[in-house]
Amino acid sequence: MAPPAPGALLLLLLLHLAASSKLNTPKVLLPFTRGTRVNFTLEASEGCYRWSSTRPEVASIEPLGQDGCRCSRTALVQARSSQPTRLTTIISAEDTLTGQVLRCDAIVDLIHGIQVVSTTRELYLEDSPLELKIHALDSEGNTFSTLAGLVFDWTVVKDPEADGFSDSHSAL
Repeated sequence: MAPPAPGALLLLLLLHLAASSKLNTPKVLLPFTRGTRVNFTLEASEGCYRWSSTRPEVASIEPLGQDGCRCSRTALVQARSSQPTRLTTIISAEDTLTGQVLRCDAIVDLIHGIQVVSTTRELYLEDSPLELKIHALDSEGNTFSTLAGLVFDWTVVKDPEADGFSDSHSAL
């Protein structure tokens, strides 16, 4: 039996690469804001891609680290919507070698609620600093992909219901 032709091996290699390529996420949920542009980085696992958005007025896409071929493995999605309502666009990434198209739905929506996440609900003055994380939710309870760039003002207030505790003088 004759060995496989070099063209057939190349085709198999391209099919393998195309089948294994994917984006780091199939959907991106970005918050609507009037002043701050919120960004999210999309990344393909393999290949070099040309990026596009079906509705750049909702969310634009900018390739990062382009080489001379005008393609990139990563791109920056930026929420651009000027309307305070849920809007969607499709981000496409076309592999310049294989023609394979990867897709990501980019949704821009209003923040409906905020959750502060920590390892405990009580903070004491003498304790070491505790990391607090903010998760924002849309009206359907979906968590936004990122809040990077948004500024939050924090205020520490005493809980009036905490007066009954013996060590409440040191609780925040």
